[in-house]
Amino acid sequence: MKRHLVVYNSRALQSNTEISRSVSEKFIMPLLKAADLVKNSTELTLRYFQTNGKIFSSTDDCDLTNYKRRLGFRIPVKIRKDFLKNFEEAEHLFISVEGVSDSLTVVVLFVDASKDCFTEIAKQNDALRLEAFDLPPIESTLVTSPEVRRALYQWLGENYRKLFSINAHLFLNSTHILESLFGHLGSISSEESISYVDKVRKLGDHFRSWMEPRIYKLQKNHHELWGDYYGERISFLDGGMSKLIGIPSVEPTGIRVGTYTVVPGEENPEKREIWSMESAVIGDVLSDRTIIEDAEYRTDTKRLQEATRYILEPLSLLLHSMNTPPAIGLLHGPLQNQFQQYDELPPSYIPGLNKEFLSAKKIHREDVLGDLKDIPKSKGRLLWNSAIPVYVYIMRRIRDIELPLLGVVERAASKSILEASLRELVSDSVITERTRKKVRKLVSELDLDDQLIFGCVLEAGEYIKPLEIRKNIPRRANERWRPLMEQIPPVYSTMIKCTEYSFPFRAEFNRPFDDERIQSVMDLIYHTSLLLPQYAFPVGIDIVDKYAKIPDWMSKGITSHLAAGIYRYCVKEKDVKTLMAMRTILSRTPRDFFYRPNA
Repeated sequence: MKRHLVVYNSRALQSNTEISRSVSEKFIMPLLKAADLVKNSTELTLRYFQTNGKIFSSTDDCDLTNYKRRLGFRIPVKIRKDFLKNFEEAEHLFISVEGVSDSLTVVVLFVDASKDCFTEIAKQNDALRLEAFDLPPIESTLVTSPEVRRALYQWLGENYRKLFSINAHLFLNSTHILESLFGHLGSISSEESISYVDKVRKLGDHFRSWMEPRIYKLQKNHHELWGDYYGERISFLDGGMSKLIGIPSVEPTGIRVGTYTVVPGEENPEKREIWSMESAVIGDVLSDRTIIEDAEYRTDTKRLQEATRYILEPLSLLLHSMNTPPAIGLLHGPLQNQFQQYDELPPSYIPGLNKEFLSAKKIHREDVLGDLKDIPKSKGRLLWNSAIPVYVYIMRRIRDIELPLLGVVERAASKSILEASLRELVSDSVITERTRKKVRKLVSELDLDDQLIFGCVLEAGEYIKPLEIRKNIPRRANERWRPLMEQIPPVYSTMIKCTEYSFPFRAEFNRPFDDERIQSVMDLIYHTSLLLPQYAFPVGIDIVDKYAKIPDWMSKGITSHLAAGIYRYCVKEKDVKTLMAMRTILSRTPRDFFYRPNA
């Protein structure tokens, strides 16, 4: 990546009639000594501080042009008056050009006489001898000395952090982010890979300037935060699955959801931390196969597991919030999933929920029918206990809870918030529909996602205003379930970044809250994400994750119990062949020769 810095004496530029007329009449800013850094086909992005303190960042109407054999960039129409005012009042002018040959960013910084920048830089390092490098410049100076350039960029970064995208530079150049990017680059061409990081940073710059009013800053103050939540119940939930050890072909059969509740300030250890666990066998949850019409069906095992987990986790959050309401409930993972494919029709063939299980969880037929409309029928019976209506019912009940219930997603690899942000920016006339299409095309070409884009957009301790996200699109469901999918409520999603060097993560609210309540919740999430070094995620989630995870010793116990049951049957029925088959299977391990893939 090229990076060059030119410093101008603005008074000398203004006294030069040719240059002054070029700027004020032709609206072309000469690049002078930076002219050899670019070519006419280069896409240029201009960034500078406007007189109102906001950053202008745009490629629109900012092309490179030749004026009297002098390369420069055209000042966009909508900022010409503001740009000229800055130009006339400045004492010095810094122009930083960086990027790759086909895509460059020009950062223009006007510095007035009140900012004695060169004296400040010299104080930090007397050995630089700036005057030997024509700094401050008599007319213009292309900074070629690595030491001087480093000192100037350090000063510029400290004083104009946002203008020079320091946050994005730190994020994209940190080791673990680069490791992630390296794997990410496998989906794009080698030629695109060279300019990938620069294009991502530039797109992040644009998003930052567009979304500035929608970005909120959190202040790090653990003492104040824990004072605000003194004596409040804060709950964290997560799920885990078990399988039969030693039988690779057998999929997970059990699921449990753990709840960890902590009360800051409580001195009694028995009351400070409270644990609970809900366990279930998948076959006891989704077992009503009478709703499946096809006589020769085969249930998709993976879909069956997903459907069970997607139902049990939010259901546990709902019941916990109704029985022992916390101040805030945080679920590890999405609060709402795309659920339109988990029906009793092909290709998934998901059974209905066991009615006894639903009754035990206080979900009855009259509750579902009273809350939902247009539940379809099959063979003359209402499919009220099918997976979809039960899921929609749970989502609507969670929406009705007036407490903040959130899903916290560690790897925000979707584009849902990016897409919602673009729609809102167009709706609010911040960008045009043409710009939105251009951004979406670039996002698709570079295979970007929310965590990468907002990693560049956000600084440490920042989050964006929650956006309404509709995850379940009716047209994607089977026709019989489309009217019901219309009734599923949206979630309200935000991205939060906790440290400069970590990916941001997504938080999904169950309903819209006022700004003060949102700020309070995000404050808690932010501070609990700073309690473990290099974790940058709510520590309560880590605790409950280890609590809910089903260890091998438990899975082995389940396997032993199953083996004992089969043995009992074989002895009773004198079935020697089945007993021999069972002993053979259980004697093997997942890495056994018999389970290795074919060449």
